[in-house]
Formats: sequence, structure tokens, C-alpha cells
Amino acid sequence: MNARAQCSVALLAAASGAVDALALTVLGQVFAGVMTGNLVLMGVTAGAGGEQGLPAALALAGYATGTALAARYCRGGGGGGGGGDGVGESGAGGDSAGGSGGDSAGEGGDRHGAGGARRVRSSGGDSARGERAGAGTRGSHGAKGGARGTARAPGTGWPPRVVHCLMLETVLLAAFAAAAAGLDGRPEGGWRTVLLVAAAFAMGAQSAAMLAGGTLAAPSTYFTGTLTALFAQLPAGGRAPGGWAAVRLVAVTCGAAGAVALRSTVPQSAFGVPAVLVAGALLLQLGGERAARE
Repeated sequence: MNARAQCSVALLAAASGAVDALALTVLGQVFAGVMTGNLVLMGVTAGAGGEQGLPAALALAGYATGTALAARYCRGGGGGGGGGDGVGESGAGGDSAGGSGGDSAGEGGDRHGAGGARRVRSSGGDSARGERAGAGTRGSHGAKGGARGTARAPGTGWPPRVVHCLMLETVLLAAFAAAAAGLDGRPEGGWRTVLLVAAAFAMGAQSAAMLAGGTLAAPSTYFTGTLTALFAQLPAGGRAPGGWAAVRLVAVTCGAAGAVALRSTVPQSAFGVPAVLVAGALLLQLGGERAARE
């Protein structure tokens, strides 16, 4: 994964930290992005009683809906569907594939991609010398199929459908911030539930978009696997994941701290932090695409 993509994912991680911090402190003491935490809260409520069971279940429903819709949209890009499934398996295999080895895997992906490109060029040359017409036609159709899908050349940014999902997330988080500001940063009753479900939906969409981002993305809402890899490799003396994994961990912590600190001083503005961070991630990627075209 190139540096621009790494910075973008770090901004998304900070956004998820901010959203979860606000959900915990303002929206019912549940999570908007860390669904395993909500499952535990639901279990505690079922076993010993409590008030977090229903909010946790609603957040889970919002997250699941956002994930399902975003994943379906990202798979709709023709040839990108197969790639999306592969990335999905890596991400679902925990944070271990995407989160823990995000940096080394990304670098490996770039190397394999480069090697693949060399093999394709070599093979294309041999085929052209042997059977120019047939190979040329097949190569043309292959290129068009790739353009319709989500695959992008390394360094040119996220697939278009991933960008679209994150644009929608930015709009949703901006509406989330506007509604919270209109309530003086202290939502109650039904508004609290609406904002919680909206925040969880946004985090689900972000998670699904990152799964579809291929080697230019990494998990940005869950980091247990990242920590596991860091701790597990220390006693073995193995090569630790790249520094960008640690950057994402710091980012999620700083995002949470920043949102809570801002809420203590300017409650109406704290809810705007996630939207600003996601918008920043998008601007970084769109700037990279523009530079690549030039």
C-alpha cells in the first residue's frame, strides 16, 4: 500500500475512533463500529440485566445494513466482484489479514502486482508474435473488463465504487453532525437512537468499502488483529508489521480523544469531527488520482 493510501486509511481509522467515542459517551454507552463489543453488551444484558441491550442491538442492525448495502454496491462493478470476494475473505479472517499485516501485505501486493504486470507484458509479446489477431482481441476485451471492474493500477487510488461509498458516508456523517448540533450536542430519547443507528450504518459502509479496496485499503474500524500481530511477533523476534499499522492504532486513539475533548468544550462541534476526517481521506485519494493522470 502506498503512502497516500496509508494516510487515507489512518484518517478513516481516526474517524471510526471519534464515532465510537461519541457513541459510548453520548449515544447510549454502546459502540457504533466495534460490533464484538456490542455482542458482549447484549450478552451481559441477557445474563444479568442492564440498559445497553437494546441500543447495542439497534447499533448492530444499523452496522449490518450499512455493510450489506455497501458490499453489494462495491461488488456491482463487473470484474471487481471476484476481487471483492477475495478481499472480503482476508478481512473476515480477522484483522489478521487486513489489519495486522496490512502494511506488509500491501507491499507484497504491490510487488506481486508489478511481477504480474511484467509477466503479462512478456506473455502478451509472445502471443502477439505468434497469433497477433487473436491475442490482440482477447487483450482488448480483458482490458475493457478490468476497466469496468474495481481493479486499479497501484498508486492511482481506490476503486470508484469505494470512493462513492465513502462519499455517501461523508454526507451521512455531515447530516449526523448537523442533527447533533441542532440538539446542542446532547441528543435524548428518539434522537439518540436515530443518531446511533446512523453512525453504525456509516461505520458498516466504511468497513465494507475498505474490504473492497484491495491492496490499497486496510480495516479501519477494528484493530484487535493488528494488536495481536504486534504482540505475537515481539517474543519470536519476527519481523513486526510495518509502521503504518501502528499509525492506524494511534489514529483511532487520537480520533476518540479528540472528539471527546472537543465535546467537553464545544459540544455542538464534536460530532463534525468524523465527517471532516472521512472527507480528508477522500481528498487525499482524489488528489492522488489527479496527480497520476497528469
